[in-house]
Amino acid sequence: MRNKRPRQNARIYNPKTYESFNLWLDYWTQFELINDLKPKSILEVGKGIGTLEYLLKRQGYQYTSADRERSLKPDVICDITDIPLKSKSHDVVCAFEVLEHIPYSEFEKALREMGRIARKGVIISIPHSTFYLGMAFSFFYAKRLGWLFRLLKMKPHTPKHFSLKIPTFFLNTQGMIPMHAWEMGRKNYPKKKIENSIKKAGFSITKQQDRIFYPYHHFYVLRPQ
Repeated sequence: MRNKRPRQNARIYNPKTYESFNLWLDYWTQFELINDLKPKSILEVGKGIGTLEYLLKRQGYQYTSADRERSLKPDVICDITDIPLKSKSHDVVCAFEVLEHIPYSEFEKALREMGRIARKGVIISIPHSTFYLGMAFSFFYAKRLGWLFRLLKMKPHTPKHFSLKIPTFFLNTQGMIPMHAWEMGRKNYPKKKIENSIKKAGFSITKQQDRIFYPYHHFYVLRPQ
């Protein structure tokens, strides 16, 4: 379909310069959150360079990609507010670091469109603008220490992380990255406003978390009501 908004410059997706330690931690978080919902079929809106696609397909998931950037070779070329797929056609629909690229006036519309397609849930991540200090720690694991891991709600061999954050509501609405139309936490976009929009779009928030070492990426797991 036609889209009058400026397109993402596909050159930024050069694998030689795009991927990093930071981005691979994103993939790990995305993969874990998707796995937790135990889906069979997944729609990813905003394909990127296809690393998550590779990881999911290797695990046997039925994977479909949607993107408005033709050069990325998605399965479906479309805008996130108008996805030409049948209702309830995929277990999970996800969009990671995508929604901030559209005007906030279209945020709820995009969420409703994702919710229309999802049977089990929708997973998103959006930028959360703060001054932060991200930390993580891990314990030696043995079966006899299982009780401690359950108490701390930790998975074996998986770091526990937390962060200290100072809101940046006093900064202007322009995001840290020029292509961002808005960012949660900046002027006029408090976290409460974003979460109210999520609920108005017909979702309950079943889980939310910062990403390890980098709370600028904030994840939500949503269930259509």
